Amino acid sequence: MTKNKQLDELIAQLEAQMNSEKLDDFLGLSPAQMYVLLYGSLKDIEPILSFNRDFDPSLLIGAPVVAQASLLIKLIGEAGEAKATQNGFLPRKIVQALSEPYPVPGYSARSEEYEPGIQALRFAVTACGWMKKKNRKFSLTKKGMQIFERGFTVDHYVVLLQYWLRTYLWSFPDHYPEYRFIQQAAIFSLYILRQEARELMPCRRLADLFLRAFPDSLDMITEELFFGRTRQDQLASIITLRFVQRFAAYFGLVDYRKDRELPFFEREEKAQVVITKLFSEALCWFSTNKPTAERMPDDSDGLIWH
Repeated sequence: MTKNKQLDELIAQLEAQMNSEKLDDFLGLSPAQMYVLLYGSLKDIEPILSFNRDFDPSLLIGAPVVAQASLLIKLIGEAGEAKATQNGFLPRKIVQALSEPYPVPGYSARSEEYEPGIQALRFAVTACGWMKKKNRKFSLTKKGMQIFERGFTVDHYVVLLQYWLRTYLWSFPDHYPEYRFIQQAAIFSLYILRQEARELMPCRRLADLFLRAFPDSLDMITEELFFGRTRQDQLASIITLRFVQRFAAYFGLVDYRKDRELPFFEREEKAQVVITKLFSEALCWFSTNKPTAERMPDDSDGLIWH
């Protein structure tokens, strides 16, 4: 063996050793594992995270996305067909029904055009193959009819969860720039919750741990800030909005708590989060065999858009 080849092998060994070293900044994950979480497919990440399809479906009752998706499918199924508006949106009655469980005082839903969350839901239900629009009419597909007739199952939840993680464009419903990396790193953010949020944890800590792992993420924040706000504050607000509220809490994976009596920024600053039973049952970490849920302690009470 030549000296150059020996040197190449030694360098390769050192690189492999460094990439497999568990780092505190990554909460015990190695650089190699982090690379997989950021750039791997859902199949690639299975040694770290897999999705359980065999847990008590009653846990889905607390997930807002399941309630809304089920209601949308129910309303379309009962109608047989629902005529789209002139601009191609869902009928106003359906939009209002979908918004009723989450009312805003003094506000009445006018159109899907003004309800990006409902529009995002419609995109998702369509992308998952449960609903279609043809000849300006909405109707259910065969898969959608199965949900209408038999109910929303754990399998449907996992399909929707995986779509939201990796395909749906998180920046669509809000007014922030794209900041795609927040979505790209969502599985690491789930890992942070797994490590830190078995008890109530400030959402700001989630953002701080995210920033410790990815200090260059501050470079994304280039827009003008409100008076007294820092780039760290802005990053924390976006993570809380997109990851905590509109993904993790929407899917019932966390209980998100904030004091509505506080001023807006203080309310967001002091918001807290804790993982739910659904989080522990649906997400399987470091499983080597068939996915089985990681149990909570006994004292514990996702770029396509159309």
